Amino acid sequence: MKALITPPIDLSILQDAPFICTTEGEYNVDLIRQICETANFSPHILLEVKTLETAFPLFYLV
Repeated sequence: MKALITPPIDLSILQDAPFICTTEGEYNVDLIRQICETANFSPHILLEVKTLETAFPLFYLV
């Protein structure tokens, strides 16, 4: 079975997108900031929540 190889995603398409993240210092937001920094932009964090479980229903509102 051949492995599927897909081209890299151009993350700069997300530079104007709103982000819902966990509060500062949590793994989620730190990872998002690092990934965005690698793509040469800072994320537009619309809302910070305490847990990811709180964030899931909010994705439908953004």
